Amino acid sequence: MPPAGTVRLEGPQGTMTDLSYPSYWRSEQRTQPALRAGDLVLDEARWTVHRAGRQVDLSPTEFRLLAYLMRNQGQVLTRAQLLENVWGWNRSGQSQIVETYVSYLRRKLDAFGPRLIHTRRGVGYLLRPADGSVTGPYRDESLRLS
Repeated sequence: MPPAGTVRLEGPQGTMTDLSYPSYWRSEQRTQPALRAGDLVLDEARWTVHRAGRQVDLSPTEFRLLAYLMRNQGQVLTRAQLLENVWGWNRSGQSQIVETYVSYLRRKLDAFGPRLIHTRRGVGYLLRPADGSVTGPYRDESLRLS
């Protein structure tokens, strides 16, 4: 069993790796209010996600990825930023895992409404509600959806 604040991942050929969560994740997840983006609500204290009033079941990794995207909604995040801040990896050679988990999130979230996670080709991803509203410190009007 890995120590508290770490996650054990199974790699290729069954190898196990212990990765620690970024320190901000351990300290902030208990004190943050629910994050909102349009009809999407993520409650870190209760470890729940709701879209259009319906509960969405996510894996721990999907939950952490969505929380990071929601904390930085309206801001384009590179694959390297996501790898470092969600997985705790500081290397960019594993971007396929980011694409995989973004597709998992899209499949689960888009079933209840318009697309929230958008791709900026060659750059990364951003979370932006269909209504264009962004709650939080980042507002980039150049990213407004048509």
